[in-house]
Amino acid sequence: GEISIHYDPMIAKLVVHADTRDEAAARLAEACSNVEVWPVKTNAAFLAALLREPLFLDGDTTTNFIAAEGERLVAPAHLRPATLAHGMTLLRQGLGGEWPIGDRLAGLRLNAERRDSATLVLNGQPTTAPIGDGRFAGVALDEEFGNRFVRDGEGFILFEGGAPHRVTLASRGTAAGAAADGAILSPMPGRVIAVAVAAGESVAKGQKLVTLEAMKMEHTLTAPFDGVVAELDASEGAQVSEGALLARVERSEE
Repeated sequence: GEISIHYDPMIAKLVVHADTRDEAAARLAEACSNVEVWPVKTNAAFLAALLREPLFLDGDTTTNFIAAEGERLVAPAHLRPATLAHGMTLLRQGLGGEWPIGDRLAGLRLNAERRDSATLVLNGQPTTAPIGDGRFAGVALDEEFGNRFVRDGEGFILFEGGAPHRVTLASRGTAAGAAADGAILSPMPGRVIAVAVAAGESVAKGQKLVTLEAMKMEHTLTAPFDGVVAELDASEGAQVSEGALLARVERSEE
């Protein structure tokens, strides 16, 4: 059967116990950080950050705490260099002959210094990562990461801190570092609680466009670059499904 967007999104709970509150919080944060779920969206990474938050650990919180601090706590974390190196190694091994700069000669450049990094796409954004050879800082990546990844179409999903991260190669035929196409998609089923722009309005990179309420949290969707709101399909109070187009920003002409 199909579960519609009108059901509570709770799918599981993690429960721990310890002798003290701090010990229980640390144990639960570690459990949340080790969650590996895909493609179902979870708030495990947010909970891990919340459980390590000094204000929470000190008990200095109110019912307004998540509303006041939630945006900071759900900010995407930067992957560790070792994780990015692992992603690059997976792409090299998984894509085989499709790897654009070769495998054995990775990093070789005629009449120039060896290149030690390349561009991959991390969660839709171009990112420079070490080319890697299956090892990082003297540690075999398979020893550290094991099977903590899954194949996903033309890329891989890496897990870190309770959150999934999708890595693919930068598209050929486009400049490395090309930005997203400006489509603002709903990251999960939820309800639109605020629309901060209008169709045709000029926006700046990072400007708030739409606020979505999902999993008892508010998610702010922002402009990926300076541009104009070419489409706006979000309306306050509307229920939306995962992947629904909420808005599209066209890049400003330079």
